[in-house]
Amino acid sequence: MKKNIILAIFVFCLPALSGKPLEIVKNGKSDYCISVNPESPSCVRHAADDLREYIAKATGAELPVVGRVAEDKPAFLLGFLPVKKPETFVVKTVGNRIHISGYDTEGALFEPHLPNGAHIGTWYGVCDFLEKQLGIRWFMPGELGEYVPTRKNWSMEPLDYAEAPRMELRIMQGVIPYPQGDTPEKISGPDSCGCAATGRELRKHGAHGTAGGTISPLPNTTASTLNGSLW
Repeated sequence: MKKNIILAIFVFCLPALSGKPLEIVKNGKSDYCISVNPESPSCVRHAADDLREYIAKATGAELPVVGRVAEDKPAFLLGFLPVKKPETFVVKTVGNRIHISGYDTEGALFEPHLPNGAHIGTWYGVCDFLEKQLGIRWFMPGELGEYVPTRKNWSMEPLDYAEAPRMELRIMQGVIPYPQGDTPEKISGPDSCGCAATGRELRKHGAHGTAGGTISPLPNTTASTLNGSLW
């Protein structure tokens, strides 16, 4: 009898333990904004622009990109949490706020070869968030190569996770034409922005093990790490 009572209490309290779903968009409208830490590197603002663009494509809601906001304002907060490990990002909800932060540095935004290129952990976090929460995919440069399912209403469960790749450098050599630099205009090819976006997404995917090309193991990575489930 006592076990049944304990089980019933657990089942009853489970929704409360998991947290209340966040209503991000309702009927194509949203109360949310995208707040960018003004002290963050410039790559975080680019991450905010991508987040805004693809939320609009998926839901029709236009979220303003702003600086710091009042604590009671529902918002995506980019670049506010400290992340110390290179290429790592964190996604975490706190109340009605959604933190996406990564290890970010200044540098050439569209240069895949570290250390010349910027570390863009928050940008990777945005890509991962859009994939998991809105089902967005990037298969090749240009609108033809992206998949953006649409909806007018969007709610999500509370989140708390972090990801870090096992390899420092993860690129698809055939995706990003050379040379790279600070702006997509420096990339040759018919769709430089699309090439850069696809390359960024593939590089982020090193955390999931779907990238190739030149690889550079992170410290403490053994040869056996480069085989098996990672690939």
